[in-house]
Amino acid sequence: MAETDEPEVKGFKPQQFRLAQYNPDTGKIATRDLTLDGRKWLRLSRDGDLPEWNLASDGRTAWLLRLGNAALISIDLQAAGAVVPALSRGKLIEGEGIDIRSGLNFHPDGRIYAIASMANTTGFGPGSLAHMARFDPKTGKSEDLGVVCVSNPEFYAKAVMLPDGKKKTWSHGFIELPDKTLAALYCLGLRATHDGTIYATQLYPFTLLRFEQFKVPATAAE
Repeated sequence: MAETDEPEVKGFKPQQFRLAQYNPDTGKIATRDLTLDGRKWLRLSRDGDLPEWNLASDGRTAWLLRLGNAALISIDLQAAGAVVPALSRGKLIEGEGIDIRSGLNFHPDGRIYAIASMANTTGFGPGSLAHMARFDPKTGKSEDLGVVCVSNPEFYAKAVMLPDGKKKTWSHGFIELPDKTLAALYCLGLRATHDGTIYATQLYPFTLLRFEQFKVPATAAE
C-alpha cells in the first residue's frame, strides 16, 4: 500500500492498495496501482480492510475478501497497463458485525467458501457465531449455510477442563447454546481438499474442524 494525498478519515491517513507481482525468471518485482469499480482503491481505516485472497482455477483471477467486509472482489492479474482494475462481485453473506478471518477457498464444485463471524441473532445465547457461507461466481448467488456447530461436543470438555473443574485459560472459542449445541466463534484457515472435504481451524482451544457434508461425488472429484 502507498500513502495518498487524500484527507484523513477519523484520524487515519488513507492508503492506496497496489498490486505487486514477482517474476522468478527475472528476479524483478513490479507494482501497479489498483482501482475498485473504476475508482482509486483506498484503505480507509486501520481495522477491517485487510484483504485475504485466493487464486481461481483459471490461474489469472484473484478473488478476495476483507476482514470486516463481506463484499467479494475479483482482480485480473494479467490485466495490461499501469493500473489494474478490480471489480465488486456481490456479498458473500449478510449480517451485523461481520468479521472474516478464515480466508476464502475455491471448492472442487467451483464455488467459493468462507466462514464469517457475525452477531448472534438466533435468539439462543449472546455474542457472535460463526457461519459457513458460499458464493457461486457463475451466478453471483451467495448462501448462508448456517452456524458452525460441533457434532462431537464431548471433545471440548476433555480439551479444556482442569482437574479442579475449572476451564483452562484461552478456551473461550466455543459457546454452548441453550439446547446444548456447541457452536464455534473464531474460525481461521479454511481449506477445501480435492474430494470436497473442508477443513478449518478454530482458536481457543486451537482445534481442527472437518466438514464432510460438502464432499463431491467420487467421479467428479477424480
